[in-house]
Amino acid sequence: MHYSRVDSPARLGDAISRSTFPILIDEVNLNDENNRWLINALKSMIESVVARTKFPNNKALSPIDIPSLSCLILTSNTAPPTCDPAYMRRVIARSFAQSESRKENDPRALEFKEFLRINLPRLKTLGQFRNWYIMNHQNDILDEKRPVALDLGTKILRAAFEFSGAKIPDWLLHERLQENQLEESLEDNDVIVKRAFEKYIDEQVNKALQLWRQELDKDEKLHVPKDISDRLIKLAESNLLPDIKYNAINHEVIIRKGIITELWGHGVTKDQVPNLKALADYMKADYRKHVGNKIVAASVAQLTAYFDE
Repeated sequence: MHYSRVDSPARLGDAISRSTFPILIDEVNLNDENNRWLINALKSMIESVVARTKFPNNKALSPIDIPSLSCLILTSNTAPPTCDPAYMRRVIARSFAQSESRKENDPRALEFKEFLRINLPRLKTLGQFRNWYIMNHQNDILDEKRPVALDLGTKILRAAFEFSGAKIPDWLLHERLQENQLEESLEDNDVIVKRAFEKYIDEQVNKALQLWRQELDKDEKLHVPKDISDRLIKLAESNLLPDIKYNAINHEVIIRKGIITELWGHGVTKDQVPNLKALADYMKADYRKHVGNKIVAASVAQLTAYFDE
């Protein structure tokens, strides 16, 4: 389901109280300040069997409990809130690097789809064994010192091969992805996006030099800021960027969606920056409406923190 179907405590509580089956929720941005309530709610739901309490009607004398039954699987283009260690300790975070992405018509993607079509029904038996193993080894699963998720999964697979009398293949033990993939992937994307933005700014500065020189008095020397953030502000103040303007009242730059196309032309992929919201997340800037259109609004402090610190 889409996040819009669980975007309030009432909707979320209703969704996870219906059954014990897992629920997949797409497009969940936990870095949005408006979703801070969701992070706190998820912490409580993981630790407690009660999602929330409510009064069923205005005449009720006592509240009723809404149970926390379903396991939630959240997907997002943005990173999880790694700055909240209390949340990160309670969840299993997974990232899929850009280098692993495949288009639908890619030969390897087609090969994988055919493999799934043939072999997916065979996984039913493995799933049944997994359920049996977890039910009969709950001390291992629920122990706070239990192995990390991938190690635990490998342990269950090893037990399944031993139970069937087959030898576990070497590739299953030695060719899996590293646990630090999430952090490395996010860092790589952030560096790529910032470098592309900086390259765009430098190109625009080089184009603006002649105009800035023409605006000077005869004996006046041109001063070009060294910091990237100051260069961007100078360009915006000079009204030289079609997609970035300077708001002198709020001391911020207004970035419009045209900048996304510019970044695509400077080495950023559409998956890394699909829209303005993604750019705002990278810059830790505000994403809001301005004169009827969505924009990124970055203060001078936010620009300095992003480009120069």
